[in-house]
Amino acid sequence: MIGAIGKLIAGINGYQRPGEIAAGFACGLFLATLPGANLLWWVFFIAFALVKINKGAMLLTLLFFPPLMSLIDPLLHQLGYALLTWELLQPFYVWFAGVPLAALTRFNNSLVMGALALGLPLWILANILFRLFLKFYRSTIRDKFIRPKLVPWLKRIPLVKYLVFAFEALSRAAGAAWR
Repeated sequence: MIGAIGKLIAGINGYQRPGEIAAGFACGLFLATLPGANLLWWVFFIAFALVKINKGAMLLTLLFFPPLMSLIDPLLHQLGYALLTWELLQPFYVWFAGVPLAALTRFNNSLVMGALALGLPLWILANILFRLFLKFYRSTIRDKFIRPKLVPWLKRIPLVKYLVFAFEALSRAAGAAWR
């Protein structure tokens, strides 16, 4: 986790394509909208883990956004209920209910259906906004503030030196254990 967040910070500062970082944030946001404990969440999580996105951005978003997403649960419930009771989609729901393992996706839950319906537009919007933010950050904030002032100042703090040393040592040890 620490290594993934370190790669996220390095990626934000210009060492990774903005699309990968934005996709990581957007995928994490999409997963944060879906209620957990169903097969659908795990299918999307595994699919996102297999594609080339910034995993640190996805994990960080998954850490902070689920509590905020609980605030929009009433909206998701209403949207999901409207979709589940829409007559035009009833034949599809009947067919999908007969598919093996379909019940584990909990597609008939109004919260899950509302999260799916809101998830794709939210993913697209989040991807675009994070790309724009990264472009703005890299062109204005990073070069004017972070490099010349903040980083040398942080390197002088003894506690930061020891934390960086400890994290690097743990990272090396974890890397050696996985080999």
